[in-house]
Amino acid sequence: METIAARLPLLALPGRLVGVVVLVLGLLATGVLYQNAVVQETSRRGTEINRLAGFFRLDLTNRIQAYIDTLPGLRAFCQLEENPNDLQFANYVKLISLQNRYPDLAITFVARSVKGKDATAFTEATRRDFSLNPDGHPEFRIKPFGQRDEHLVIRHLYPFVPATFGYDLYDPSQAYRSYAEAAITRGEAVATPPIVLAKDRTVGAKPDTVSVVVRLPVYRRGTNPQSEEERKAAAWGLVGVGFRILDLVGNILSAEMLEGMDLRIVDTQALTAGGTSLIFDTSWMKLSPTEVSKRSATLDTRQPTLSLRVPVGETASGRSRPSNPGA
Repeated sequence: METIAARLPLLALPGRLVGVVVLVLGLLATGVLYQNAVVQETSRRGTEINRLAGFFRLDLTNRIQAYIDTLPGLRAFCQLEENPNDLQFANYVKLISLQNRYPDLAITFVARSVKGKDATAFTEATRRDFSLNPDGHPEFRIKPFGQRDEHLVIRHLYPFVPATFGYDLYDPSQAYRSYAEAAITRGEAVATPPIVLAKDRTVGAKPDTVSVVVRLPVYRRGTNPQSEEERKAAAWGLVGVGFRILDLVGNILSAEMLEGMDLRIVDTQALTAGGTSLIFDTSWMKLSPTEVSKRSATLDTRQPTLSLRVPVGETASGRSRPSNPGA
């Protein structure tokens, strides 16, 4: 018995301490069981989050692709009409039920390539387009004002926004030109990084004004040039669509997702550089529109800011390629 007592000294402890030890051992056992439960719950929750993230990714891709799929038809319309007027463009928008099928699109537009020497004639012809409005566009001008060798002017857009009508995508104060030229020289659709649309520039870069624009080139007489130089020479203009990131993501996220996870989309290039990298946060969805508009999101539209790649649909060569937002 002495040997046993030496090996099991707890048996010789007063009754009160034995109770304490039993309690401690019980707590330890409970802690182990709780830890196992936490691990199991964390695993289950991780699986659930991955499932929701998969649905979100698929829905996001499908919706963006649906937007982009409107561009080949719009390009064919421009090539068929060669110089469409306001009424023809309005009829096309109505024919494809653009407003009903894609109510979330911030802008759908046609931009025309105009040589500097032809800018005056182009301006006068646009002002005298009485096909839809009996007054024409007496105030039309290419914006911003200035002498340039060439312009890429937004001639038609839906919905119509006076501040954007006549805007030159070759505006030297902005970075739009590089993305427009990339589409023309490559012969395929090219997506911009997150930018602020011309119509939103007076408001500034805020969560509800950050947008992405996808542009598809249009070549004269329906040609399909093979080299970069041939594409530049044959460029008729561009067609494009733009969508706001907050609207796009907000219309995809379900109540289940909002309740179950916090989603943040970041610009990895800016993150690496130590700059402002947040593009989207589900917390923005939980604010009122007024509160959202007060939340600033710094954007440098002169630099590529998005490294995400999404399908950009049909290219000029008929092959589906991923976009290169940094181009």
